[in-house]
Amino acid sequence: MQTPRWLMANDRHEEALDVMAKYHGEGDRNSPIVQLEYREMLEDISVTGSDKRWWDYRELFNSPEVRYRTMLVLAIGFFGQWSGNGPVSYYYPQMLAGAGITSNQTQLLLQGFQNVVSFVGAVFGAIMCDRWGRRPQFLVSTGIVIVIFAIITALNATNIAFVAGAQTARNGAQAKAEIAIIFLFGFVFAAGYTPLQGLYPVECLRYESRAKGMGFYNFWVNVAGFYNTFVTGIAFTGAGWKYYFLFIFWDCLEFAFIYFFFVETKSRTLEELTEIFRGRDRVQRSVRQTEVVVQGSAGVTEVLGEKAPVV
Repeated sequence: MQTPRWLMANDRHEEALDVMAKYHGEGDRNSPIVQLEYREMLEDISVTGSDKRWWDYRELFNSPEVRYRTMLVLAIGFFGQWSGNGPVSYYYPQMLAGAGITSNQTQLLLQGFQNVVSFVGAVFGAIMCDRWGRRPQFLVSTGIVIVIFAIITALNATNIAFVAGAQTARNGAQAKAEIAIIFLFGFVFAAGYTPLQGLYPVECLRYESRAKGMGFYNFWVNVAGFYNTFVTGIAFTGAGWKYYFLFIFWDCLEFAFIYFFFVETKSRTLEELTEIFRGRDRVQRSVRQTEVVVQGSAGVTEVLGEKAPVV
């Protein structure tokens, strides 16, 4: 069974009404909710949109509304790769060496445990994301990551010594504390970002733009990944623990950008998000919910008010 939006985009309106009536109207195509949803979708979906032309990417840039959407998609593409997960994913042994752990066997064992911790964090974040909301999940995880990198930087700066040209830890307990903090980073990042890296860009994009928008998103994810793969190793070799200052600075920028520009998409239909993105105070409108009265074919007849905003 196809979705109502897909059916309407392919000019199969009667079938779309039947699907909505089955799941939202208890079989009644004239249900107020069904008619309201149908009208909202009809206004938002074009049967001749750019998604029908494989070469046409104007849908991602041709109005302030879609440029804002594309900006968020681009942002999450880079944020999901440059929040500090690059060193953990690609240069974990160098991070452990910075903590004074030089045994290859110990490094391999710890990296295996790190993957398990990240997996648990990702599952936890996926379960909780519809309870927390997108903005709180991004903001809390990014804020904790900033603190984590500040601690890692301090531990590295005060605990590394060079003996015969090789790095070693001055204090074993401090080295173990740094390893624990790195494990904590894996859990926090995975809980905050991993579930939303695929979800949030899709929610930000219009129905007609999702295929091309996600192609655009994955292109920039790979650009960011190129930096992680080929630049991070050079940076660690040249700057050592001082390289962590870059992540502290970058994550602070991320936190500010998320707070001021990321809209809340939790519990919003595509049509509601269209109204949010077309307005001016997009973030403020996205964190408020308006209660309305719907009566028959007349649609919305009364606005009761707004619920208290969330973060």
